[in-house]
Amino acid sequence: MCTPHWVLGHYENTRQKILSRLEELQRKLADHHIPLKLYPGSELRLDVSLSQGIQWGELLTINDTGRFAFIELPAESLPQNLEDFFWDLQVQKVTPIISHPERNVVLLRDPARLYHWVQMGILTQLTAASLLGHFGKKVQKFSTLLLEHNLVHIIATDAHGLRIRTPKLSEAFQMVQDILGEEMASQMVYETPKRIIQGESVNPPDPISIPTRSPRSSLLKRFLFKAFMMSFFLAACTPGWGPPIKEIHPGAEEIFWDQEKHVWAVGKPPVISPSSSVQEPSSVGAIQKIKVSKVPRPLQEKPTKYQRLPSSIRDYIREKFKGKQILFPEELPQELANNVHRIGPDDVLHVIIWTDGNLDMDVVVRTDGKISLPLVGEVQAAGLEISELESRLRRKYSSYIENPQVTVTLKEANSLKVFITGAVKVPTYAAGPITSGFPLRGDRRLLTALSQVEILPDADLSEAYIVRGEIIIPVDLSRLLKDGDMTQNVLLKPADTIVIPGSLKEVTILGEVENPGRYRVKRRTTLLDALAKAGGIKRETAALDLSYVERGGEVLPVDFKRLIDLNDLDQNILLENDDIVHIASNQENKVFVLGEVAKPGVVRFVGPMDVLEAISEAGDFLISANRKQVVVVRGGPQEPKVYAINALKMMAGYTHEKFILNRYDIVYVPRTLIADWNVFITQLLPTISTSNLIRMLAR
Repeated sequence: MCTPHWVLGHYENTRQKILSRLEELQRKLADHHIPLKLYPGSELRLDVSLSQGIQWGELLTINDTGRFAFIELPAESLPQNLEDFFWDLQVQKVTPIISHPERNVVLLRDPARLYHWVQMGILTQLTAASLLGHFGKKVQKFSTLLLEHNLVHIIATDAHGLRIRTPKLSEAFQMVQDILGEEMASQMVYETPKRIIQGESVNPPDPISIPTRSPRSSLLKRFLFKAFMMSFFLAACTPGWGPPIKEIHPGAEEIFWDQEKHVWAVGKPPVISPSSSVQEPSSVGAIQKIKVSKVPRPLQEKPTKYQRLPSSIRDYIREKFKGKQILFPEELPQELANNVHRIGPDDVLHVIIWTDGNLDMDVVVRTDGKISLPLVGEVQAAGLEISELESRLRRKYSSYIENPQVTVTLKEANSLKVFITGAVKVPTYAAGPITSGFPLRGDRRLLTALSQVEILPDADLSEAYIVRGEIIIPVDLSRLLKDGDMTQNVLLKPADTIVIPGSLKEVTILGEVENPGRYRVKRRTTLLDALAKAGGIKRETAALDLSYVERGGEVLPVDFKRLIDLNDLDQNILLENDDIVHIASNQENKVFVLGEVAKPGVVRFVGPMDVLEAISEAGDFLISANRKQVVVVRGGPQEPKVYAINALKMMAGYTHEKFILNRYDIVYVPRTLIADWNVFITQLLPTISTSNLIRMLAR
């Protein structure tokens, strides 16, 4: 079930858009013989326009049946008239399914409200990861409580990808079995989802109410909470209170970026002396550091299989002629050239009748295999050896000449032809019959055939091949012509076609290389070959972490740092025509501004720029922006220092302190108040991964 988010003004995933994309994805699965059936759906963020959007067919219900709709509630609050909204949907015969209610703060404090909704006929879907504790112990405990009181109807992955929020269904299924038994677990994972997809009614077990806390205890806790919040608010309104800028540090379980292995590692990092050129914001006043217990370990990004250079030349050739029968020269049967010629179409014969010189003539064998001669007329010649044709002509002429003496010589063996195409120049003949192809002469080998043409300077000799019917015979003419390797001097057969490709690839190499420009390259040119052709990388000014290869508007996930520093040949991709290689400069003043700003992307600057100026250059804050906790990541996603900045306090003039940005800093403006920095960092780091930043640079 594919359920992309719909959030008004943010994720405009309409019914038509989702159905179209799903159909495209289903076709691609079929093309690759992947037996996976997809169903359409959408996770609809709560909004007053939802009911009307579903009614008008603009928003998608589950499997487009019009019977069930996923509703996502706000995480921190609930509107007071929510029951009226649910009722409006039910009047349309649409059953709401509340996604991950266990993560809603209000329901966690007041689960009786969820009990009331289930009594109304509303269904709920619990996230498997919540039950496993991935959203914290409190959410895990609440999830178990909901299960025990029949307030959960579906267990689902709510998966968001292969790196974060990954599918966790099997373990959760086992836990539900342990809590409620196998039958209830199967209902939640198999039976109920199946009925919903098919648009059939669901009959869940009756909910069990959850006992509420004692009123006195609840009132006391509420009073203490309000008192604390009031003091917090008053202190926050005092000029200069609290440091508006904080840095996030690993806590008890320290993580660091392992430069040698290029992965996140847990433990004690090697001691590295800080660079004097990096300006550190102060730890008091407007800047303070935030501690978190653990930062997640992201997955490495590698080029996909089709982009990598095959491990051997043979593998490359097999990939190039995928689906074809390939025979390499050394695999061909060792045949000797058979010089016995059988006459064929287009052969030129010289016929001599010794008793009458007036009958001597040159004749061309027609396409029907016959020749025309004086007195005897048409004679079938194709398929005969020369001696056999002489015997046939003697018999024919004996009706007109006593004891005729006939001699036939093969003047031109045009029926034994091969064809040569590609980067060659064909000589122009001044006289003689016009025929296509080239005669198969002498020893009938490749080198002899090539002597009849001129190979052009830009020919890609190592990419040549022979087409023999359904068979492809790769030949390396560079080895044959330059190195004298006679293993490539293949014995040719009539109708063989020799293909000599030209250097059709052109690649552009820009940025921090010795000789940037556009280059004509061979077909087997790799990234390292192209960089060498451009004179190599300027190491002192190149920013390898942000260098990339662009192909057809898409950025390929090449790790230049691994390629250059670690000689990781997995990154040495095979370039294609019109690829653009960008070697970024570490001298360019650029920062990335992401999140709740009008124009997220790359901001370029000349002089010193502080965080507020960068946000202004990115179109300023959106209304939904949380100005109290702007996040700056310094050092990139591999070795991040993360700062939280109270921009609201800066803008109000409570402090004159500025946060001056460094080159390639990442500014992230969140939407909501960040309560749990561990969860926030888990979600943020994949967003600011190197590949995503490179894609922004490529726009």
